[in-house]
Amino acid sequence: MQHICSAEKNQAFCGIFLCTVARVANPRKLFLTVLCALAAQFFVTGAFADTSGTLEPITIPTQTLTSPTILQTDIVPLAGPSERSALSDDLQIRLLNKLPSRFYFNASCESTFRLETNPFQMPPASSLVYKFTNGRPLYMLSAAQRYSLNRQLGQVNDTQQISRVLPNITAGWCLTESTRLYCNSFLIRDTALKTSILDTTVGSIGMGIQQDIPVPRPFNLQADFQGRELYQTGQIPVFDYIPSLTLSYARSARTVAFVSALLQLRGRQPFVAPNREIDPFYSFGIVHRRGQYTFSAYSTFVQNFRQPFGGNALIPVNNDSLISDFEIARTISKRIPMQVLIRAEPVFNFHSNATASLSGFDFRLFYGLRMQMSKPSLLVAKHSIEQQLKQIDKFKTNDNPGNTPGDSSMQPKQGQGQEQRSSYQIIDKAESIQEEVNPESPREQERQREQGWQEISWANYR
Repeated sequence: MQHICSAEKNQAFCGIFLCTVARVANPRKLFLTVLCALAAQFFVTGAFADTSGTLEPITIPTQTLTSPTILQTDIVPLAGPSERSALSDDLQIRLLNKLPSRFYFNASCESTFRLETNPFQMPPASSLVYKFTNGRPLYMLSAAQRYSLNRQLGQVNDTQQISRVLPNITAGWCLTESTRLYCNSFLIRDTALKTSILDTTVGSIGMGIQQDIPVPRPFNLQADFQGRELYQTGQIPVFDYIPSLTLSYARSARTVAFVSALLQLRGRQPFVAPNREIDPFYSFGIVHRRGQYTFSAYSTFVQNFRQPFGGNALIPVNNDSLISDFEIARTISKRIPMQVLIRAEPVFNFHSNATASLSGFDFRLFYGLRMQMSKPSLLVAKHSIEQQLKQIDKFKTNDNPGNTPGDSSMQPKQGQGQEQRSSYQIIDKAESIQEEVNPESPREQERQREQGWQEISWANYR
C-alpha cells in the first residue's frame, strides 16, 4: 500500500472544497458539504497515514524464537546434589573390579512432562501494548500492525504441556585425591503438545577440571573450570568458559546446604570468548534425605550482560532472572536405579525492557521419572585403607607372642592400654572402609538397606 503524502492530500482537499463552494448556493447545504469533506479528509488521513516512523511493533527475536523454554539454569553446570540410586550387587561388583579405581562416572536420564504457564516468556499484556504503540491510540494502527499485535498478545500466558527428555553423562579420572579431570555431554529435547514453534534441541560437549580446596570440616570447598561447545536448533553454536566456586556444609549425613558462584563467558569460538555476553550466576540451596525420599530447594539469581558487546551479542538486551526449584523425589526400589519426581519451578524476569522471550513470570510444574547410575572413584578409600593397614602392621610387630599370663611383661604398662584401644579402633575403622569397597559384606548390605544406596555428589550436574 502506497502512502499519500500530506501536501498532495491537502491540495486534493482544497480543490474539492472550492468546487463545492462554487456550485452550492444554499448556506445550509454548504455547511453539510463542508462537514462531509472534513470527515472524508479525516478518513483518508487515518487510513493512509504513514506510521512507520512512530509505531514500531516488537517481535520475538529470531535468535531465541526456537528456545524460550530452555532456561539458562537448564544448560549450566550449577552446584547441586546428584542422587545415586541402587545397583544390583553383581553389577556393582563387576564395575568395581573391571574399572580402574581412579575412574568415575555418573549417567542419568530424566523423562518428564511439565505444565508451563508462560512458555514464550512474554511480558504482561499492558507492557506489550504500550511498547508496541508507544503510547498512541490503537485506532491509529494499520491492519497489518493490529494483526501482529493480536498474534503476540495471544502468546502471553499461553499455557502449554511440554515433554522433555534429558540424558546426561559425566566421566572423569582422579589425578590425585583432590584433583579430577572430567568430560561431560548432555542433550535436551523439548516437544510441545500444542505448537511446534517451541520444539527445541540443545546439546553440549565439554571438558573440565575440579580441585578440592582444604577447609575445616564439615565444610567442603570446590573449584571448577569447564570449557564447552553448545549447539541449539535454529541458532549459531557458541562456546562457553565456565569457572565456578562451591562451598557446601554437611550438617549431617542426610542434610547438606551449599552456596555457589559461577561465571559464564560466552563467545563464538574458544579463543575469542567472551565476545557475546557475560553471565554471573549466584546459587544457594539445601538437600535433605529421609528414607527413600529426597527433598531439595534451590534458588539461582542470573545477570546477563549483552549490551556492551553490541552486534556480537545474539540479543543485545541486558536482563536479570530469579529461578527457583523445589523438588520431591522418591526411589521406586532399592535395587532399581529409578526415581519418581515432582518439581515446581517459578521463574521471575526483570529489567528486560519488555523484550519477548526474556520477560514476564513463568511457572513450571515437572513430573516424571529419573534413572541414574554411577561408579565413584575409590582412590581416596584405597589410600585410606593402605594407611590404616600400615598402622595395624606396626602395632602387630610390637606384640610379643612368647609372653605367658604370669609374666611381668604381660602386665599393662602406663599408656599401653590406650595404645591397645587405639589399635582396636584403627582395625575397626579399616574394616568399615573395606566393607564400603566390598558390597558383599553383611554389614554393608545392612547399611545399603537402611540408606537406600544414596549419596550426595557435588561434582556433577544437578
